[in-house]
Order: sequence, then C-alpha cells, then structure tokens
Amino acid sequence: MDFERLNKDILDLDTKIRFVGVCDESDALTTKVGRGRYAMAEYEKINRLTFPSSADHVMLAKTEVNANHMEIIINILKRLENSIWRDESILSTVLRFSFEKLG
Repeated sequence: MDFERLNKDILDLDTKIRFVGVCDESDALTTKVGRGRYAMAEYEKINRLTFPSSADHVMLAKTEVNANHMEIIINILKRLENSIWRDESILSTVLRFSFEKLG
C-alpha cells in the first residue's frame, strides 16, 4: 500500500488535521480487548485519532482541539473504505455508528 499517498489524502481532508502517520499494531492488546474501530484522545493542545487496520497497522492523525472531530473521523473512515486498509465489515459498523451519533 502507498502509505505516503494515503497520508497525504487524509491530510487534505481538513486543514485542522496536523499530522497523519502509519505504524505497526501490536497483537498483544488485540487478543485481550478485540480489534479497535477508532479511538480519540483529547489533550490540552491537540486531539489524537487512531484507526487500526486489518493488516496490523495503525493510522495516527492529530487534529487541533477545536476541529469537528466526528466529521473528520467519518471522512477518514470513508477515505479508508476506498483503500485496502480496513476490513469491510468493521468499517461499515463504524460508519453506521458514526452516522447515528450525528443524527
């Protein structure tokens, strides 16, 4: 997969996204709690979004605190849907849950 291109595509989604990167995902946590869908952590100066893949990688995105996080999360998940990044069944569940939260 062309991670450089994918990272650029995600950065281009919103000007409040400060960083996007990909790293290996540890199987140790996955076996204990199951596969993640996405996670967000809020800090004083940034928010961190992570998106695990089905290929043992994690995408990390950092945004400004005042960004529209649900919109960014949905747009990133839609972009990832068009790649081989994620397992389709997990992605559709996350998108459905995200749209329900917006409604």
